[in-house]
Amino acid sequence: MDKKQHHVEEDLSKEEKHTTAEPSIETGEKQTEEIENTSETENAQTVPDERFELAKQEAEEWKDKYIRLSAEFDNYRKRTLREKQELVAVASEATLLKLLPVVDDFERALQSNTTDVEGMRTGMELIYKLLQRFLQENGVTEIEALDQELNTDFHDAVTQFKVEDESKRGHVVDVVRKGYLLNGRVLRHAQVVIGE
Repeated sequence: MDKKQHHVEEDLSKEEKHTTAEPSIETGEKQTEEIENTSETENAQTVPDERFELAKQEAEEWKDKYIRLSAEFDNYRKRTLREKQELVAVASEATLLKLLPVVDDFERALQSNTTDVEGMRTGMELIYKLLQRFLQENGVTEIEALDQELNTDFHDAVTQFKVEDESKRGHVVDVVRKGYLLNGRVLRHAQVVIGE
C-alpha cells in the first residue's frame, strides 16, 4: 500500500503542479490582457486629449485671426471716413475759393458812389454772368421748366392757373423759383404754376 499511496501522492503532486502552473499561465495571460487593455485605454484617452488640444489651438488661432481682421477693418473704416471728410473739406475749400471773386465784385459795386442807374445795372449783370459761369463750372445747371409738361421728378407744382389755350393745360405756365441740377441730379426742384 505504500507504493500505491506513494503513487497517488505523486499523481496528486503532479496535478497540483499542473493546476498551479495553469492558473499562473492564465493569470499571466490575464495580466497581459489587462496591461494591454490599460494601455489601449490610456492610448484611447490620449488620442482624444491630443485632438482636444489641437482643436483648442486651432480655435485660438481662428480667434486671433478674427480679432486682427476685425481691428484691421475698424482701422480701414476710420481711415476711409477721415479721408472722405478731408476730401469734402478740400472740395469745399476749392469751391469757396472760386466764389470769392464774385463776392469781391459785389463789394466793389456796393462801394462805388454812383448815381448812374444804367451803370449799376450793367455791373450787376456782369456779376450775375460771373456767378452763372461759376455754377456751370461746378456742374450746376438750370432745370428747364417754362412751357414744359409737368414732370414731378423736376417740378414742384405750387398752384394751378386757368388757361384758355388747350395746349398749355398740364404744362408749366410760370416759374415761381428756378430749379437746379447738380451733375444730372436734382439739387433743387423748380417751383412752378401749372395750366388748368
